[in-house]
Amino acid sequence: MLSSLVSGVELDAAVLSDAMVAAANASPGNGSPRSRELQVFASALDDMYRRKADERPGPAELAKIAWSLVHLGDRGSASLRQLAHEALVLLEAFQPMDLSKLAWAMATAGVRDAVLFNSIAAAAVKKQQGLDPERGLANLAWSFAKLQVQHPELFGAIGQQALRKVASFKANELASLVWSFATLSVKDCDLMQAAVRQALPGLQAFKPRELANLVWSFATLEALDQELLQAVACESKRRLRNFEPQNLANLAWAFAKLQAKDRDFISAIAQEAASRAKDFKPQELSSLVWALGASSTREAIPELRHFGREARSRLQDFAPQGLSNMVWAFATLAEQDLEFFAAVGQESAHRACDFRSQDLANHAWAFATLAVADAQLFDALAERALENEGAQLRDARPSQLSSLAWAFATLGHFDEGSKGQALLKAAASQAQTTLRDFSPQGLANLTWALATANVSSDGLFQATGDMMLPSLEGVVGDFGRWSEKDLSLLAMDVVSVLWAFSNSGFVHGAFSAGARPALARIGHELDGSLLNVPTSLNGGDGSASEKPFVVLDAGDRCVLFKPPGWQVDTEGDEELRIAPGWSERDMLSSFLQALLPERKYPIVRNAEAHFGFLHRLDVPSSGLILAAKTYEAYYDLQGQLNSGEMMRDYVVLLRGWMSPARSEVMAPVQYDRQSAWAGNSNVVSQGGKPAATYTKVLAQVVLAQVVGEKSASSYSLVAIRIGSGRRHQIRTHAAFIGHPTVCDQRYTSAETFESDSSWLPLPPDLVRALEVLAFARTSCQPSILSVLISQIQSCRRRVGSESMQFGTLSSVGGLVEADAVKAWAEGQTVQRVKQHQDDLLGAEHQEALLDGRYLDGVCGTFAASYAVAHHQEQGDSGFATDGICSGPACVDVPEGEAEKLKAELDAVDTARKRAVNFGEDLVEDLLLLDNLSGLSPEDRSTRKATISGIEGLLQDLDSAKSRLAGLHNQLEGKLKGVEVQHAAEEAAQEKARRAERAEKAAAALPRLPPTTQEGREAAKTALEPPPPGKEVWSQVRLPLRFHSSEEPDQYTILATVPGLDLEELKLELGDEQGSTLQVQGLRVPSPQEAASMRRKIALKIQQIAKNSPEQFSRLCESISQVAADGYLELGQGEFGRFSETFRMPEDVDVDGIDASYRDGVLRIVLPKLLRAHPGAQRSGHQPTRYGGASGRFLGSRRADGSPGLGSAGAAPWGGSLFGGHDDFYRWPSR
Repeated sequence: MLSSLVSGVELDAAVLSDAMVAAANASPGNGSPRSRELQVFASALDDMYRRKADERPGPAELAKIAWSLVHLGDRGSASLRQLAHEALVLLEAFQPMDLSKLAWAMATAGVRDAVLFNSIAAAAVKKQQGLDPERGLANLAWSFAKLQVQHPELFGAIGQQALRKVASFKANELASLVWSFATLSVKDCDLMQAAVRQALPGLQAFKPRELANLVWSFATLEALDQELLQAVACESKRRLRNFEPQNLANLAWAFAKLQAKDRDFISAIAQEAASRAKDFKPQELSSLVWALGASSTREAIPELRHFGREARSRLQDFAPQGLSNMVWAFATLAEQDLEFFAAVGQESAHRACDFRSQDLANHAWAFATLAVADAQLFDALAERALENEGAQLRDARPSQLSSLAWAFATLGHFDEGSKGQALLKAAASQAQTTLRDFSPQGLANLTWALATANVSSDGLFQATGDMMLPSLEGVVGDFGRWSEKDLSLLAMDVVSVLWAFSNSGFVHGAFSAGARPALARIGHELDGSLLNVPTSLNGGDGSASEKPFVVLDAGDRCVLFKPPGWQVDTEGDEELRIAPGWSERDMLSSFLQALLPERKYPIVRNAEAHFGFLHRLDVPSSGLILAAKTYEAYYDLQGQLNSGEMMRDYVVLLRGWMSPARSEVMAPVQYDRQSAWAGNSNVVSQGGKPAATYTKVLAQVVLAQVVGEKSASSYSLVAIRIGSGRRHQIRTHAAFIGHPTVCDQRYTSAETFESDSSWLPLPPDLVRALEVLAFARTSCQPSILSVLISQIQSCRRRVGSESMQFGTLSSVGGLVEADAVKAWAEGQTVQRVKQHQDDLLGAEHQEALLDGRYLDGVCGTFAASYAVAHHQEQGDSGFATDGICSGPACVDVPEGEAEKLKAELDAVDTARKRAVNFGEDLVEDLLLLDNLSGLSPEDRSTRKATISGIEGLLQDLDSAKSRLAGLHNQLEGKLKGVEVQHAAEEAAQEKARRAERAEKAAAALPRLPPTTQEGREAAKTALEPPPPGKEVWSQVRLPLRFHSSEEPDQYTILATVPGLDLEELKLELGDEQGSTLQVQGLRVPSPQEAASMRRKIALKIQQIAKNSPEQFSRLCESISQVAADGYLELGQGEFGRFSETFRMPEDVDVDGIDASYRDGVLRIVLPKLLRAHPGAQRSGHQPTRYGGASGRFLGSRRADGSPGLGSAGAAPWGGSLFGGHDDFYRWPSR
């Protein structure tokens, strides 16, 4: 072996360097260290460094030796670092190739020496004309990029030379060059274009890693070149099996980053990666999955699921950003992998303390987008966002703030007193400071979230309206710079803000006045010139109720009748299962598209605009649907609906005998995608969205038992108004109060549904169901049902007829007269529609039925404002709130009664069930008595009295049920009050403890009035002590490593010491003969370094004050000394005074000794006496020939051993801030 030949032999520097190069070339090249060779060569190098200057390695040899050491596996040994110091002296003599080799070796070994690399850069810039591909130009750039060393002047020179000689670059050199520029974010457009021209003809010569690095660089610099992407995709497809995992991930990331249209290529990458998923590192896996999401590659959903399964097994190895990228991609592709999200939620909840604002926002947004409720995770996210007084919220970008707020509101994570509510309030407060940086979408999401969560923020709402007004005026004034997509998004942002203002009761007159015309203009612009002549609709006459038909055609908008079984496809496949009997689902959009030509009415084929539909009805339901035929009508109606000008009223047939009193149901609703029905909504006590439903009984029907049966059924026809539009809200709330909708398989028990659909099959269509009830044996007056049925059928046939005096329209928001419908179609506000609705809802239900003014489905006022508060003010004539309570009361309950309250609550629930059963028994008895015939006069009198008594009992029972409901809510409120009280007490106790600690801490501060400037300065000094001055740092020993070398005409001493105080630098000759040179200096912290140490010390002192007030009190007694010790602990080994004594050779010209300081390097030059004057003498000395065994200067003798970890002893206050200082770094007392 070469190393054996070298061992023990004193070799010439050139011979040694050649031997090392040969050994390096003979090594396997797998990166594993060759310990034996490294040890031998290190010994040989140490011996060589002790030789005379003319026998030491020159620049070429040093470059070869560095290159060889690294190839042999050296990763920063003492020999390599010594070589770096030797090279630093000779850098000006290095050739460009040698500079490149030296830089490459140090970068590969990870030797981060800023002084060395800055010197290499300076030397390279001076010799830039010699920089070319053959002399390691790409390696030089790579070295600086590898260590993240920024040097604009060097890269400017490299760019110029590379541009001149780009044709000489090989494939690997070109890829390495552009990678270096991208890594350091140096954007040179001319160079990038030249690199594309050079690379395109010879892509087949690029290795897989080089292809990946090439496109990764262009993506990082956001330099899009479609021709290059297409060529790389074509070339890479053939060789995907040869790509390493990192290269596959980089390739996919780059194409997604540049928004390349080739999803087939990204899908092919995913397929290849899936076969080797176990070989991917966590960062590579997250980058690949992010690319699938960013490129919307739904073709790779099977591979995405596979990646999710692989990631689940090692989530603990993923960085927070990797976790957030994974869930973001899954949500973007709408892939709800519940097992994956459960695992990520659990892992992220434990590691949320390490999350940054981007990680918080991505997690929250992804879970909310897929409706995956994870209370533990969201509590952890909120806690992280709020810690340190909301530090993460302050660092968050506007888009991140709005995403966080939107996510917490979407999942209903904002209960009173919860962490989610605190986060929303903090986000609103923080947003007000940066509101001008929000986009319209960010403003819309933020205001929507605050309105949904009932977080009052009038100031933010006012500012939001003020900020969006210029956007509205701008878009109206200049459509040319807006794309169709941007216009659509802006319109929906405006609609969302309108809804937020309306839902919160906030009025912004200027914004509301400007929003409506702006929405109309946006719609008109999107329609373009397609609508020259309105198309009249002829969609049937409604004779066959199993098919949709056109109820009203009003030019640019229309009303359709939706029969049961048809889906209003506004939200995709939200109805994954429908009731039996309709196994094949029909889409209402298909019906509308068949009526309207695409060329004139593109909106009816635009899924993002919900095909023109303004609202929806559940698949099993029937009723009227409002649809827009143009974008202008669509946004106009959206504005009316979301600003509260359009209300939604329904007539619904419910099961059971419902109390005739008007009631209000206020219960949060949560949509559950994981339910057995694949999409049920549930009433929840926590975590749901606020929902309000108002009810009024119109008629009640009791059916006699069927022959052979001993049971009867009762039904209630109910008018319902919803104050919110939650999914399945009416059906959910109806089931919640014990009166589910008829024939509702989702929200009733199996027995109830079977009863509805077996012995009395009621059709889902309300008219047909009432027809069945009319011909059944009922206790209701037949004339009432007959009039109701005839009015509904007449309405469906004749809506829009001008000859109708009281024709009615069923759709979104109220009851409308025919002339009001016409006025609405013309875009007018009809005040008498509102008055008509008030009168109608305020009348007794029998009169309303006899007049034929109630109807099925969704009933609507299209342009009339109707506030729920109006009905609440009317008492009995409006929607009152004396039914189901809106929420629990906060009652002061003694501690320890929680269990008692729960027991009482259970007893009340049992009583309510018994009351329901008793009522059903009474109804059955009533029917039995009614069916008796052939009775004597005495028996008839007894039956009449008994029936009267039963009716009285039923009234009493209704009253009792109402009181039980109130008692239930009261007890539930008390129970929650106990919990709130306990939480408040704990918070108060914690607050008291903090106050006590604060008082103790304040008592320890200097006794000065806190309101004075002197007091404030004293408090600040105690908690943030200023850094010490030079006199303190002079007491600290700063060990420096000096390097000396000999040249033909001088000796040189070098030391790397950044931040040297030149005023404190001293060079003194020692003893009378002048045979020694003493170098003294002082390095003190820069302002930035001092500020960093000050922050650390302040944080430490604050922690002590919080955790141990007693210790803090003692600390304040000697705060100056404690602070000084803290600074010294942090600065030991970095700052202080150094003093080094050198024995000088006898041929030094002491009068010419000079020192310079540049780029952090102290350079001392000791010129030699001129040999032309052999008789020259130093004053006072006899000349002697320089010699000695070592050939180097000898410094002062230092203490043996390395600095240890011993402490200088405890401080007066009983401790140290950072574990104590080392005595090695203390100068002895003088």
